Amino acid sequence: MQRDKRLALPLPYSLFERNLRREKQYERRLFRVKEKRKSIHKESYEFYVEKFKEVYLTQGKIKSKQLTKNNYGLPTANWFIFNCPDKKVKTYNQFLIYCGFRPHSSISKDLVVDIVLEMQSKLDRPISAEDFKSPKDNEVGIRIIRRIWGEVWKMQQELGLQITGKHADKYTIDEITGSLIKICEDIYNNEKRKIITYDEIRKYGCIAINIYQSYLNKELNMTLRQYLNSIGFDMPREGNGLNFTYEDGEKIRSYYELLFSNYLRNILNIQFNNDYYRDVKYKTFLDCERNIDCDYIIHYKNRVIYLEIVGILKPEKKLTYKNETYIHKSKEKYRQGLIEKENLLLEAGLEYYILFSDDLNEEIYKKIFN
Repeated sequence: MQRDKRLALPLPYSLFERNLRREKQYERRLFRVKEKRKSIHKESYEFYVEKFKEVYLTQGKIKSKQLTKNNYGLPTANWFIFNCPDKKVKTYNQFLIYCGFRPHSSISKDLVVDIVLEMQSKLDRPISAEDFKSPKDNEVGIRIIRRIWGEVWKMQQELGLQITGKHADKYTIDEITGSLIKICEDIYNNEKRKIITYDEIRKYGCIAINIYQSYLNKELNMTLRQYLNSIGFDMPREGNGLNFTYEDGEKIRSYYELLFSNYLRNILNIQFNNDYYRDVKYKTFLDCERNIDCDYIIHYKNRVIYLEIVGILKPEKKLTYKNETYIHKSKEKYRQGLIEKENLLLEAGLEYYILFSDDLNEEIYKKIFN
């Protein structure tokens, strides 16, 4: 019988050896891929993230699908997610948060929970519905809360947070007034100031501000302002008309100046007439004939910052005030003066900021003072 030649021929290598070779080839390819991804991360990731932020801010909300084939010169959403140095980033919404933007409405419940708990950790009081009405880029809005839980108090209940609003724990009027008196006394003892802002009541109060207002109206037939007046304190009205002088001589003439000066004093811990100066004549530091003042000159971390606060013009005029004229003579004069100030600062090459009322918040302050 003739022997099968195919069986007589020796195999070049065994099945085990073949699989071993394939594993080694796979490991080499995987190593090259990993090294390539490391190189991409080191050399390009931050560059493309900054480019993504720039496009996102100028073009508006960008969905993940828009990055699949785009004309922005950006990689895909999966590329951003896979190469992100923060290994917790697994979705496009998480990548948006990593970039400092507000996640899209399709955000998962788990991610919303993480964001809410992070928001609560930054507050010195119970989080309430008001905190979701004007969310920052890395926060969530009231619509997302209602889509998932229906009501804010149901979210608070599920997450083990203190319930606020009409479903909150019941208080006595003595607890309400006692809390307000403590806030006022603390501010007066620290700053010798009897002007109390809504922001300070929100920050230092242990009860939501709408609860204060509800109890005062129901039990004492008073508004919050009327009650503070009854104990010797007052609240400023937005805009001009506030007159207050700190013990060190700094004069405040508007609600917005009070907000900004409080930040300089209480958060940055800098001193009036030592680290920052008020109402400085432009002609004392620039070639200017007119008798106009600069609201703030701030010396901070080897920088000199010139800053104007716009209290008369509405925030929506921020981008158009240079070209739009006003019928009212006082507003038109103010507008022309503001343009003149900006031109002087710009021509001198100085670091300056012009803040409208909607810019007076901690997020903007952090951007200015790094």
